[in-house]
Amino acid sequence: PNASDPNPTINAVVVDPDGNNNLPASLNTGLIGRWDCETLVPIGSYHGFADLAGNDQPVECRSFSMSVDNSGMISKAALFDQEADHLSAAPSLVSGRTAFSVSMWFKLQNNYVQTKPTSIHTVFFAYNNALDAYPEFFLTIYKGIAGSPNQKIVFNRYVGTSVVQDWTAEIPGGLYVDNAKWHHLSMVKNGANYRLFLNGVKIKDTAGTSGSWTATGTGYFCFGKGIPNGISADHSFRGSMDRLRFYSRNLRGTEVSALYGQE
Repeated sequence: PNASDPNPTINAVVVDPDGNNNLPASLNTGLIGRWDCETLVPIGSYHGFADLAGNDQPVECRSFSMSVDNSGMISKAALFDQEADHLSAAPSLVSGRTAFSVSMWFKLQNNYVQTKPTSIHTVFFAYNNALDAYPEFFLTIYKGIAGSPNQKIVFNRYVGTSVVQDWTAEIPGGLYVDNAKWHHLSMVKNGANYRLFLNGVKIKDTAGTSGSWTATGTGYFCFGKGIPNGISADHSFRGSMDRLRFYSRNLRGTEVSALYGQE
């Protein structure tokens, strides 16, 4: 909008400078992690993407097969093209929080969900200890629930070693999100209430697990693959993610709409 980048859809080799200029000032409040996934940089023993929120919360690519998708929103994005690909952040993102919000753009491989009925495609998840343990919660996309042909977005959690389905959101209009196009997703948690937005539209408003998540210093919050193969195979995310954001508060619907309409 401010014309500082005259060719934002052409200059794919530079970070689009318009990323924050047309967003409400309120969207800086409670922003504790922001990753635009432009350039892989060395982070500790791994590589990953820097935190642009200024809170030193990078996301690490603990799989060295991670790479960059040159067709992001609008510039580059993180590419998840191998089974073990995931981005992990510090457990402090979710530890002890009764409210938080996740915002992101994602693009699944074409027909990846449709051709794998009953398989789970994890968008993000959290562990309260090592990565080989059962996750605290995970948000997934899949079809075939109770024989339904429609794609759904499902929020699950583990109680001990048993998975509990907290809630299911029907994707409206029979939309298939594995159409190789970019979609915006936001999940907002406020105590025991959850709201899910797809492409700026609220598709779920429901009660779920109350209280805060008890992530410890050895846990992770991750984007991508959610469940180790030893528990259940084929739970990976295949596609790309971009403009990942994490808030320590519940976003309002107007703020989610602003993030969706950012470009």
